[in-house]
Amino acid sequence: FEYSFKVTRTAMQLIREYDGRLENGEEDEEADVSVAGRIMTRRVFGKLAFFTLQDETGTIQLQIDKGRLGDSFKDLKAWTDGGDIIGICGTVRRTDKG
Repeated sequence: FEYSFKVTRTAMQLIREYDGRLENGEEDEEADVSVAGRIMTRRVFGKLAFFTLQDETGTIQLQIDKGRLGDSFKDLKAWTDGGDIIGICGTVRRTDKG
């Protein structure tokens, strides 16, 4: 069946919009963006997961926190794998390491 997901930003738009705007570890809590693409890498560390997401314009890193997703975090880990195409909504944050 057909499924639709409304994308508000591409990877390249996010890169350009936030280049030099956030310090390491800083988050734009006012941002409400949605992106979609293919999971290229997936790393899970207990209550935190990092996905590398690639769309037609570039690559970004997703940081997914169990504290925000609650029980859905367990489902996300179980139902996703590298190569899957996903859509995700959230804020924009620069990781602690940049």
